[in-house]
Amino acid sequence: VMNTTTGVFTAGIAGTAQSFAPVTISTGTVSGVDFGLNFDTIVNTNNAGRGSLRQFLTTANALGNGGLAQAGRTAGIESAIFMISNGSAAPGLRASLNYFSGGVATIAPASALPAIADPAILNAQTQPGFAGTPIVRLDGAGAGGGVDGLSLASGGTGSTVRGLMLTRFSNDGLVIQANANGVNVAGNWIGTNGSGSTTLGNTNDGIEIFGAN
Repeated sequence: VMNTTTGVFTAGIAGTAQSFAPVTISTGTVSGVDFGLNFDTIVNTNNAGRGSLRQFLTTANALGNGGLAQAGRTAGIESAIFMISNGSAAPGLRASLNYFSGGVATIAPASALPAIADPAILNAQTQPGFAGTPIVRLDGAGAGGGVDGLSLASGGTGSTVRGLMLTRFSNDGLVIQANANGVNVAGNWIGTNGSGSTTLGNTNDGIEIFGAN
């Protein structure tokens, strides 16, 4: 017998589940159960699709935060959970998958990422293997012209961007747009992979604060 409760749904993406109560399996074998999409976990370096950074940003913007409570995270704000496989067998990771090269996981968008339009926390220091320096890189060399790395729109007030490398975007590495106030940017390497290489700079500004406090 498996007991479930009704999920909390919001408008957007044709009605999307924001959260569910725990499922209890009391006896027997259950097969063919689809638990749907994990909204917050980034598990690969793909340009798009489930488990990608782009998917996290898309769903975080689309879903309301009412009733959102992630264990160990600030309630009412969408927090990305970085669990990119690094070839190690550890809780949440599969040894058969390794998205790291030279100790760094590189996410290379093929086009502009969605602007953060709803408060969100992107903290790559939570990625397993982090030991004081960024190990998740967002590289814009193939993202096209006039593209920012990360952009925070007015709805992104109170967001956090932490522990990322932001390199080689054709516009700014990070732009904080008008009225996106109270944004916390900390512990990032912007325009470098840590070696001081000048070839990894963003074309315009590393960080542009455009009319925000």
